Amino acid sequence: MDNTDNTAQGVLLFAALIYFAPAVVASMRGHMSATAIFVLNLFLGWTALGWILALVWSFTGNTKANARMMSGLPPKPKPLDWLVGYKPKQHYVRIGRVDPIAQDAVEAKISPPERREPRF
Repeated sequence: MDNTDNTAQGVLLFAALIYFAPAVVASMRGHMSATAIFVLNLFLGWTALGWILALVWSFTGNTKANARMMSGLPPKPKPLDWLVGYKPKQHYVRIGRVDPIAQDAVEAKISPPERREPRF
């Protein structure tokens, strides 16, 4: 009888992990809407459409790391990076994208080339 109880608990735990997989994925990826994904998963996850919608939403790129990168801020250092002398690269953003020419110029310690509008 004890073995049957353990099997039932294992199956129930596995089913709960599969049911809340979208919320777990969103939380682990640092999704900015992880709470909303959890609520959607909790109330509509029992429908196949609600579960698939929550899973797809949890894999979208709306994460805290992407938000930092698009705002031009350097990535957050990991907890022990200060031990190895971590220095984040400087990011230069031009029209929502990192400007590779300016970033390369900073790394090479030269001034970036002037940007001029093309003449037509």
